[in-house]
Amino acid sequence: MKQKQLLQILTAMCFVMLILFAPQGVRAEAPFEGSGTERDPYLIADYEDLCKLSELTQYDPDQREYNETYIGAYYLQTADITANTGTFALNGSVPTYNGTKVTYEMDEEGYLQITPELKQWRAIDFFNGRYDGNGYSISGLFTCSEHGDSALFRVTGEGELRNISVRNSLFISIGWNASGITCTANGTTITNCDFDGIVIGGSNLGGIAGEAARKAQISECTNKGTILHETDSEKTRRIGGICGTVQGSTIEQCENRGTVVGDSNVGGIAGATKDDPGKPSSIDNCTNSGTVTGVSHVGGIIGYSQGIVNRCVNKGNISGSAYIGGICGSALHNDIPEEEGIFCCVNNGTVTYQHTESNMMDPSCGGISGTLSSKAMIIGCINNGSINGKDIEISGGICGAASGVITQCINYGTVTSNRVASGILGKGKDTAVVIYCANRGNISSKRSFAGGILGDVFTGRDSYFSRDYLDENYVITCYNTGTVTSDTPYAGAIAGAQIYETVSDCYYLNNAAKGIGIDNDNSGETFSMTEAQMKNRSFVAELNRYENAFKYDDLNENDGYPMPLAASQMPFTDVPANEYYFDAVLWAVENGVTNGMNDGTFGSNLSCTRAQFVTFLWRAAGCPEASADSCDFKDCGKDQYYYPAVIWAVENGVTDGTSATTFSPDKTVNRAEVITFLWKYAGKPAVSDTEPFTDVTDDDWFSTAVRWGYANGLAKGVSDNLYGSMQNCTRAQTATFLYRNFQQ
Repeated sequence: MKQKQLLQILTAMCFVMLILFAPQGVRAEAPFEGSGTERDPYLIADYEDLCKLSELTQYDPDQREYNETYIGAYYLQTADITANTGTFALNGSVPTYNGTKVTYEMDEEGYLQITPELKQWRAIDFFNGRYDGNGYSISGLFTCSEHGDSALFRVTGEGELRNISVRNSLFISIGWNASGITCTANGTTITNCDFDGIVIGGSNLGGIAGEAARKAQISECTNKGTILHETDSEKTRRIGGICGTVQGSTIEQCENRGTVVGDSNVGGIAGATKDDPGKPSSIDNCTNSGTVTGVSHVGGIIGYSQGIVNRCVNKGNISGSAYIGGICGSALHNDIPEEEGIFCCVNNGTVTYQHTESNMMDPSCGGISGTLSSKAMIIGCINNGSINGKDIEISGGICGAASGVITQCINYGTVTSNRVASGILGKGKDTAVVIYCANRGNISSKRSFAGGILGDVFTGRDSYFSRDYLDENYVITCYNTGTVTSDTPYAGAIAGAQIYETVSDCYYLNNAAKGIGIDNDNSGETFSMTEAQMKNRSFVAELNRYENAFKYDDLNENDGYPMPLAASQMPFTDVPANEYYFDAVLWAVENGVTNGMNDGTFGSNLSCTRAQFVTFLWRAAGCPEASADSCDFKDCGKDQYYYPAVIWAVENGVTDGTSATTFSPDKTVNRAEVITFLWKYAGKPAVSDTEPFTDVTDDDWFSTAVRWGYANGLAKGVSDNLYGSMQNCTRAQTATFLYRNFQQ
């Protein structure tokens, strides 16, 4: 009996020992709440949790590996997190903390000495899981390092970072790679993150990422902070508001509002792009409104591009001393199958040349790009900004110097240069092509060539130019309405100089003295025209003899002059992808129903007039011809863009006007009128449904139209029970009404 009891006791003790010393599961070991799965993520609630995550993701030199349990898990932040509670700021280029200068220097033993004392953040070393900031902020982080790990994360793999907001933080890298979110993103998806702090370093600096490689994707992110080069570094390169270097990766729908300062390859969105084999890097639908300053290869969107820049807008002021552009400093082609270059971009910022001792030979600046290599392209771009290159060698409204293709672009900005100035291309190299472009800005050269479309070509001792026996034109079918002046005789409405039949089929207003400044062999083909001739439909037909590249300006968006077609179909910075009218606006533009404004916006919240809406409806219907050629409305002149649309609308019962003799074309159209126009266009179909909106009664003249619109999915109301009949209809709303009607 005693032996049996003793055996039971020993068995129980062994069981207890097994429980106490047995290996525990992941959940029991984890210092966080949660289990690290997608459904039950680890919870990060305070700075202590964040430091634990940093500790658990450090490389273990003894095991020669990372802790896979934590680097690939799911994390969810559940509160605002603060490290240092004071304020980081800049006094000029000097970082401060609560007004005290932050100093950092190496001691005799090679250790960093930092003043004042601060909690130093150690970056999360390697991470390929998912971290969701959940809309909460992380603030007061401070890192000063010489090893390229100054950021929230050091290296991120094929995981996901989203909804992270880092504020009031200071990241300093004495070497390279520093950022607000991650130093290096290798295949990482980064979405809806923002940074508002200070990044200082040598190379590969960005508000969101220092480097993005291996098909990383950065989207819907914002930088409001200052990205600043380390002045003691020998050379600083690849500095961007969002990312320093982009290699085989994409940045889309991101915005920089902060200040970016660097040396070489400096951009509002990215410093430089490179291509992985078969994978071009791309920057799409991004906006810069911050100031960008550098020395060479400086751009409002990107400094040095070997990829695609598409549908981007620069609003910030850009300055540098060589290869400066409102969108791109230098655009190159990298010999991969895809077309590379700059497409459908708008510059609204000022581009300014600043003299420095490190100026390069033949520096150039442009409203879109400073330089453009052979095989690279600029298509459908608009420059509205001034090019202040009065002390620079070469300035162009679209591009400074190019050997690539520039087509369907338009310049409105003032362009000045010390030597060569032009509305489109300052200097053409051996394989340059300028075709279907227009200049409407004023051009002036201080002491050399000036042209409305082309300034000069590279010839002689400073030449890359190899077309000594040129047998084809490369400035073709362009027009200029701006004034062109030079302190020398080398000024022409189309070109300052041309050789061997460079210019063909180009047109200019007859207020200019001559089409080409120097045309020794008289081979240039330029034609003087009056304003009335240029605004006539027949001129558009003349420009489109070989290709449909211009459109008639029937909405007077270009003062009546023809608009390059690709430039008139712009992306819009005020049409976010998550807005209800996004698809409607794209449909309207693609189908020629309406265009946007010249500043890169659609004017989504601007009111729409009765004339505009009837014209939109007429275009959506296919621009049908009416049998009549006049109407009785005294306020509709035959020379107005909307006249054929109004005649068609009256003939087909779409409108009766506001009276028997007035149409009120400039009156803002309201929601009741819009749905009534569409109902009448549909043939006034009967509707048996009851009125769905409390602000519409059966006695209202638009009652049937509203019921019809609601039944057919066109009229969804401004709320569940209100239609908003008398509210002004915006351009976004009118596009949506038409889209729903014609896409049923």
